[in-house]
Amino acid sequence: MEENYEVEKILNHKTLNDGGGEATYFLIKWKGYDESEATWEPECHLSDCDMKITSYLLESKRRKFPKGTYR
Repeated sequence: MEENYEVEKILNHKTLNDGGGEATYFLIKWKGYDESEATWEPECHLSDCDMKITSYLLESKRRKFPKGTYR
């Protein structure tokens, strides 16, 4: 039987060239597990947490470009 793990928080992300194009990976803190047990997961493995990914990316963008700064 396959265990289901619940994403508690997205800690970081990176984009890698996997030979067939770019793939985005997210560092996932799993609910019920210590942050030291976080794992890098490709976006395609996280289809059930689209809202968490969207929220994380928006917050990440805000940190990169704080209000009042320009790109």
